[in-house]
Amino acid sequence: MQETTINLRNSTRPSQTGVGGENTPVTEKKRGKGRVMLILFIIIIIAGGAFGFLKYKKENNRGGSKGSFIDSSKYQAVFLPNGQVYFGKVSQERESFVHLSEVYYLVNNAGLQKQTAETGNANDATKPNSDYSLIKLGNELHGPESMEINRDQILFIENLSNDSKLVNAIKNMQK
Repeated sequence: MQETTINLRNSTRPSQTGVGGENTPVTEKKRGKGRVMLILFIIIIIAGGAFGFLKYKKENNRGGSKGSFIDSSKYQAVFLPNGQVYFGKVSQERESFVHLSEVYYLVNNAGLQKQTAETGNANDATKPNSDYSLIKLGNELHGPESMEINRDQILFIENLSNDSKLVNAIKNMQK
């Protein structure tokens, strides 16, 4: 019987064939995958941060600052889906709401005159020979001072010309 001795001290670890036929140990291959995953993770973090920063800048560029349509030196007309239009100054634009101050709105006198004739009550909002009356917000029963309008309820906003009939009527009412 023949004895065979195996020297375990000098044996080498098995290796795997890597890219290009090179023999690379298993641990180097795992390190390579870990590096790729780390690089992808860093890229995702940077992209997420850039997206968040751009969204923040977009939201904070509203309210008359650079990049906003609203001209804070003028009055605006804010149109709602129910047909109501409010006139005033947009002083703040946020993600969900638009703040309107110095608010006015129009009332159709034809409907008010018909109601006055039926009830016999006089209404301060009516003016003879005029289709519409301009009313300042705040004269209502609940006495509001300003408005926060849900952005989802705004169809569009227009900057009003300083020499428009409506802006002149607002200036006359303020005197």
